[in-house]
Amino acid sequence: MTKTILYVHLNNDYTGSSRVLTGVIQTNEKYYTKSFILTSNPEKGCLSDLNANYYNIPYKSYRNRYLRSAYIIYLQFILFVKIIYLFKRHKEMTIYVNTLLPFGAALAGKFLSRTVIYHIHETHVRPKFLERIMLFIANNCASKMIYVSEYSKNKLLVSRPIIEVQYNKLSNTFLEQSSSYLDYKQHKYTVLMLSSLNKYKGIDYFVELAKKCPDFEFELVLSAHQKSINNYFSETALPSNLKVFDAQSNVHPFYQRAKLVLNLSIYPYWIESFGMTILEALHYKIPCIVPPHGGPKELIADGYNGYLIPYNELEKMKIKIYDLMNNEQIYSVLSNNAEKQSKLFIH
Repeated sequence: MTKTILYVHLNNDYTGSSRVLTGVIQTNEKYYTKSFILTSNPEKGCLSDLNANYYNIPYKSYRNRYLRSAYIIYLQFILFVKIIYLFKRHKEMTIYVNTLLPFGAALAGKFLSRTVIYHIHETHVRPKFLERIMLFIANNCASKMIYVSEYSKNKLLVSRPIIEVQYNKLSNTFLEQSSSYLDYKQHKYTVLMLSSLNKYKGIDYFVELAKKCPDFEFELVLSAHQKSINNYFSETALPSNLKVFDAQSNVHPFYQRAKLVLNLSIYPYWIESFGMTILEALHYKIPCIVPPHGGPKELIADGYNGYLIPYNELEKMKIKIYDLMNNEQIYSVLSNNAEKQSKLFIH
């Protein structure tokens, strides 16, 4: 009998959760004879052009969290009806729910008596009432829960029959694309951060840090359209050594130029469950400065392949940046250790 799998992910973009799912799909190709992907914008994003059949979700994003929550709940009805209508005849189908958000897919899987696998990336959802709904449904519908880190498991543990931690791994696509960039030798003086366009990701602190380090170039890649980025910075004077970029389908040139990668998520408003950009940076032998909270602590050891520094200790970050930029001996040790750590996360 044909084994099929349906992957459900609300927003096909270039963020970490989409990139991780890409790797999962590529790895699972040998286990399933037919794959379906239910997502937004099937033709544009990390999940595009994979060996699967696509179905579209009309995803929209709202800045107001209550409007966003209302729309997410509305989407669940669409998901539930669509899955029941399209896939009720696939008796051996597994439903793979990526993140807590597409919980309508889990409800459909429960209704159809299918295997439901959850892949949990986030550690909290706002507003809180929506998180409680999502966790209740996951707890009652999931056959298996996969967490991206020990931190995410401990933070959102549910009582399912099968629970395991599977650290995110670099996809085959990322590894193949990176091979043409890694060997390119150049003198690097760029500090890089890749982030979604949210204040709690520490974007404003990155701008201030760039001002404090005028001797080096800073690059900020935001997973958003240029219009949204312009609106966000409309009242901010950006320093001349900072370049801001909109969503990128190819992030490899940025890693190629970078000597350091930063994550400045603001504790406790946002705690990274893992940090895919950190792992990608390590693959490029780039040390990272990350918060001393959550999943990044499972990737970065302080003083070994980077530093654990809170988002608001900019003076301490400045000292570390100047040390690493100007001392090749120290940098070389951290860089080699970064590469060693990344090899633990390759398929």
